[in-house]
Amino acid sequence: MLDILLSDRAVARLLLVEAGQEPAVGSKVTALHAFARGMIRQALLDGAPVGLVRPLQAEVAAHALLGAVLAVMAARLDGETGLDDLPEQTLARELLTTCLCGVAGEELRLAILGMEGAARAE
Repeated sequence: MLDILLSDRAVARLLLVEAGQEPAVGSKVTALHAFARGMIRQALLDGAPVGLVRPLQAEVAAHALLGAVLAVMAARLDGETGLDDLPEQTLARELLTTCLCGVAGEELRLAILGMEGAARAE
């Protein structure tokens, strides 16, 4: 999906901008989003038992991940500074690593893990 949104601006504009203006298209886009969220959710659930994904609320994470991708793609279509001039491969890599790895540096990650451990102990 990300590849399509990055490589074909006309399709991206249709899916992200014009879908809200045309009810027939909007319902199909809503169905596509639900399908994508379901795929993301299942990938998260499948990845957890083998240690690829941390324990999480898969439905919330699927909404967040899809929302992040759609928001960045919409901003790029709008020509927002810093997004439109990035090469597609750089934008895709940054988006995926941010979604999958977060933005926390080591210090914050350790602090968060410490808070999670304290909350579990209570």
